Amino acid sequence: MFKKVAITLSILVLIGCIGTVAAVKLLVTEKKILSVIVPEVEKALGRSVTVAGAQSMVFPYLGVELSGVTISNTTREGFKNSDPFLGFETFIIKVEFMPLLKKVIVIDEILIRKADLLVESDAQGKFNFDDLKFMTEAKDTTKDKKPMETFPVKIKKFVIEDSRLRFYDTRAGLAVEFGSINDRTDFDMDKSMKKLTTTGELKITDMNITSGDVPTPLTGLAMTFNHDISADLGAETVTIKAISASFQKLGITLAGDISNINSDAKLHLKLNSEPMQIQDIVNEIPQSLSPELSKLTANGVVNLGLAIAGTASKPALSGVLSVANGTIKYTDLPQSINEINMAMKFTENSLDIEKLAMKLGSNPIDVVLKVNDFANPFIDGKVDAKLKLDDLREMMKLPDGFTVGGLIEASIAAKGNVDPARPEALDMKGTVAVTGLKAKTIDLKEPINVDGSMKFSPVEIAQDVVIKIADSDFGFKGSLKNYMSFVFPKRFTEKASLTMNYSSKMMNFNSFIVKKALAKPAEPAAKKAPAQILKAPLPAITVNVAGTCGTFMYDQIKLTNVKNSVSLAGQTFNVNGTAGLYGGTTKASFTLNADNLNDLKTDIVFDVNKIQVNDLISTFNDQLKDNRSLSQQLKTLDNTVSGSATFQSSFQSHGRTDEDMTKNLTGQIHSNLADGKIKGGAITNAINGPLKKFVDFKDVDFRTLRFNATIANEKLHIDTMDLKSPRVGDWNVYGPVGFDASLGLTIETRLTKEVSAPAVALQSKGKGAASALAGKYLTGTPVAGIAQNQIDRGGIPVDTEGRITLLLGMTGTASAPKVEFRGFKEGVGTSTEPQGSLKGDLKAELNKNIDAAKAKADSVANAAKAQAMAKANEAKAKADAEVKAAQDKLKAETDAAKAKADEAAKSVTDKAKNAVKGFKF
Repeated sequence: MFKKVAITLSILVLIGCIGTVAAVKLLVTEKKILSVIVPEVEKALGRSVTVAGAQSMVFPYLGVELSGVTISNTTREGFKNSDPFLGFETFIIKVEFMPLLKKVIVIDEILIRKADLLVESDAQGKFNFDDLKFMTEAKDTTKDKKPMETFPVKIKKFVIEDSRLRFYDTRAGLAVEFGSINDRTDFDMDKSMKKLTTTGELKITDMNITSGDVPTPLTGLAMTFNHDISADLGAETVTIKAISASFQKLGITLAGDISNINSDAKLHLKLNSEPMQIQDIVNEIPQSLSPELSKLTANGVVNLGLAIAGTASKPALSGVLSVANGTIKYTDLPQSINEINMAMKFTENSLDIEKLAMKLGSNPIDVVLKVNDFANPFIDGKVDAKLKLDDLREMMKLPDGFTVGGLIEASIAAKGNVDPARPEALDMKGTVAVTGLKAKTIDLKEPINVDGSMKFSPVEIAQDVVIKIADSDFGFKGSLKNYMSFVFPKRFTEKASLTMNYSSKMMNFNSFIVKKALAKPAEPAAKKAPAQILKAPLPAITVNVAGTCGTFMYDQIKLTNVKNSVSLAGQTFNVNGTAGLYGGTTKASFTLNADNLNDLKTDIVFDVNKIQVNDLISTFNDQLKDNRSLSQQLKTLDNTVSGSATFQSSFQSHGRTDEDMTKNLTGQIHSNLADGKIKGGAITNAINGPLKKFVDFKDVDFRTLRFNATIANEKLHIDTMDLKSPRVGDWNVYGPVGFDASLGLTIETRLTKEVSAPAVALQSKGKGAASALAGKYLTGTPVAGIAQNQIDRGGIPVDTEGRITLLLGMTGTASAPKVEFRGFKEGVGTSTEPQGSLKGDLKAELNKNIDAAKAKADSVANAAKAQAMAKANEAKAKADAEVKAAQDKLKAETDAAKAKADEAAKSVTDKAKNAVKGFKF
């Protein structure tokens, strides 16, 4: 009976279930599902939602399957508005039927298939999900948050299949794509809904990363996560049996527990890595990031251990990192970085490298370092290293032609706070010693050898170095004090100072510098605006450098007994020096004042004593720039002028640019040359033209040459250029020479007595005949002396030594001079009146007689004043008559003599012209 009843009841239940399923299938249609789900989702998200299809399931589970679901992206500018924010091919949720009868929700499975999630950030760093409605709605913070006592829903399984996630960061230019995401997570919950255990695995493959900082995209990356976690809401604990993560071949595991999860959770976790081979670490870096990684091989093991304690709001970290027996080898180099061993401890606020040792080839490096308080770091560390430079050839690829050898030993210690505002708080000191350092490059004929040391502390760097190369040597000892003020000028007020003394017996650059062929001149560039010489003040450091050099040689320059000094005080830079040069001596100084960057001031002094001038010009020829016509002409003087020179000069200028300096240049030059020669050139050839009828020459030998000039207004003003030559006579040159090589010179050429003699003899014959004629007709007359003077002044003027002086003018340019004849310089007894001016002489003689007569009349008148007025008047009248008579007589005699004098003067002039008619100018 009971059995029948049971069977009957079972049949009724089955019929009821079947009826219920049939009723649900008939009543819960696709249209009704969409009308319920879509509006609610759109309301919660604030986005439009579309669903291609929906169907319900009743047995053995209650559930819904949605297909072709898309959720629109944000409509804000700067995002991919046309792409969906989220889409998936299939979404299935299955709810167990029977637990519902007990008012318990048990979700058997949630399945998402082929989901595609798009995450973006724009140029301002805003994300495309920031405007989702449920994220922007204000939350009620007045209500107390009650701790979770039970899980609201029981879930057995969560699955993601063949899904994708894309992330684009516009501001960083970064794109990351997780091409394939597969996840299965299983849940096991007790009846009380308080205890939960979950296990699962998440695999991400086909990861691609594109960034503007990486030239080639990273592709084909993979990651795997596994977990085994338990949670007990009653005990407020989470126990992590294991969370493991692996990236390619690298893996780490997290284990431990978290308590007090409903408030500020307490952490008791440990993270440990699997022993990681260094080679695996290298292999997991995609070669697209650096193709050179393919040439790298490595050995050794890395271990990482991390403990996480404290609370969620204030975690406390501590860990260890070790490297054992590491080796890194680059296939292009025979030597490796080997014996790498490290033991390091760290916390969230400290670092302790107990040991870091390695060898570069066979060269040991040891490091010990402690750092406390990263926010205000205090360090205590030391580095010791020995480096055999011979090994560099096997450690790295050196430039072609470069060799190096020797030993460098360094020991550096640092202790104190690292604070840019208080750099003195860090006490850093040490020594670097160089022994037998030898280096050679393609620019050196011989290797350079260096021995010495450097010691440094927070207040001073001291050097003591000796350098030898070929036949040259250079040693210096120096000290740089208060250098911290040079680096941190606002912090340290005491100015940095450099003091150095050097000495050298021989510095012969010609013995070790490879002289390169002159580069082909570049095509002239478009003219630019003048550049400012100094754009920033001179360094805030006081400099005093001094030294001596027995012999200095560079190219054609050879200096002996060199003494020089260099100083910098404030904004004034100064260089002084003396040296022997080509058997003589030289002295030079240069001063630059940069108090005003827009108006720099320079002062140059350059003196030489008894130096062959062509050697001096040749010495500095290469230093002259070809940017001005005058410079180009000066560079040719080493083949033109010779002689022993004494030279004093001083130059001053000011300005902002090179052009300003040239425009504002002023100075003085004083020079004396002896026993020299001016070889034939454009200027001497031009002068030779007018002188050929007197003397023909190519070169000019001289006994002395005295030169005085001033510089102003972009011109060299020659005050005196006095040359005395045994063959061509005495030259005196004066006038301006422009910086553009333009000429405006006057040349007085006083021919020698021997050169002048033929012309003087020819015209003397004509003057003798004229004198005889004047004596015949004018002797005894008042104008006899005047006539003879006119005869003496006729023809070419000759001085008391019987020498003729020609006046020449030179114009044009130094490369194309033009010379013109301007006349002769006055000879013996000449006056300022034009030559052959008889009228002037006669007028002078008449005025002389009149003045004498007036003086006599005045004397008579004065004597008669003592007598009666009548006698005085009578005497005065008589005197006036005598004056008139004398004037009339003189005039008559003058008129009579004038005709004879004119005839004599004409004869003298004609004969003088005939005497010199062969001389043309």
